[in-house]
Amino acid sequence: MEKRRLTSLRSVLLQYLVRTALACLLVAVGWLLVLLLWIQNSGLFLPANQAAQACQKAAQDVLPGMTAETFDETQLDSLCRYALFAAPDSSKVLATNMDAGHLQRAMENQQGKTRWHFGYTQYYMTSKLQDGTVCLLQFDYAVPYADPALRGVLPDMQTVHCILGILLLVGAVVWSTHRTGRFLTRETEKLTAAAQAVARKDLDSAVFSGAKVREYESALQALQTMGDELTGSLQKQWDMEQRQREQIIQLSHKLKTPLTIIEGNAELLAEDDGLTAEQKARLKAGIRDMEKASDPVHERRIDEDYVLPRPLQVGDTVLIYDIDKIATVLDVPKNGDQILVQAGIIKTRVPLKNLRLRLKKNILISCITHHGNTVIPDGESYYQLGDTVIVVTTREQPVLQFNDIFV
Repeated sequence: MEKRRLTSLRSVLLQYLVRTALACLLVAVGWLLVLLLWIQNSGLFLPANQAAQACQKAAQDVLPGMTAETFDETQLDSLCRYALFAAPDSSKVLATNMDAGHLQRAMENQQGKTRWHFGYTQYYMTSKLQDGTVCLLQFDYAVPYADPALRGVLPDMQTVHCILGILLLVGAVVWSTHRTGRFLTRETEKLTAAAQAVARKDLDSAVFSGAKVREYESALQALQTMGDELTGSLQKQWDMEQRQREQIIQLSHKLKTPLTIIEGNAELLAEDDGLTAEQKARLKAGIRDMEKASDPVHERRIDEDYVLPRPLQVGDTVLIYDIDKIATVLDVPKNGDQILVQAGIIKTRVPLKNLRLRLKKNILISCITHHGNTVIPDGESYYQLGDTVIVVTTREQPVLQFNDIFV
């Protein structure tokens, strides 16, 4: 038999980490390439330095020819954010197209303050108009939308790209985790199935191999060893109980002869008219005690004439009559009367005459008619082929044939 190659649990976890890292790396590189190709070929975006070029052109060619009175923002590119100050050292804003956040940064720059702000780094150019008015131009190196109408509606392209990239990275981690988790789940199910089989004492259906992880395979082998030892222990206990029962029965037979003699003499003594009523009562009580002592074990005697109401089938639940134990039929040989049964985890062969079919739950046999004699059954009663029985049931399914009452 070819020896299977097993992997350790540590290797499984290491493979998970490597797979996750590679998946994240591939996603990041792939998504970056997609971004670059999208920017270059889609026509939806402008280069990241487009705003810097527009501000430079405005500062050099457009603004020097204007005054505060003739300032016309339509001559500036829409990518330029501006703030018009009355003088180089003034904080009075004459005109601006900035929002509050960008204007605050521009004011700090005008005053020479340097503070950190979340988001893109803002860059500035200053242009002096003909009347001494100063125009502060603000820009960044974000990738802008080509359509100006989209710039105030949609988040900037880098933010969208980062959000989608993070989602893709999370997806890669989830995929890798799901794959490893599914593998470990399959391995755990093998261990769970074997443990459940041992718990219900069904070692034949248990599979104690097939794991791909070394630690799980070792656990399965340990379960198999435990099951084998449990089977051996119960088999020894079964055999010991059988021997003890036989020894007690033999001992009771040896005690029965002298006790019978004593019992006979006691009965003769009880007929003596010289004894009082109280003495006779005590003597009769002693006789009853001796009868019990002569048979300390109630031995169920197998009726040699008993016939099962139907042939046994594999899977039938039966009663081993002489020891009053429940078992399941495993094999019914065509020739011979030794039936292979399993009681708990013990497999043994039992004479056919020592087996009784068990009734289903909520089934009651109220009376049995045998050769014209009707009896109310008790724990020692049995029925044979040709008997008439009356069955009472509270089950929803009706009893249509006699076999329906058996397990």
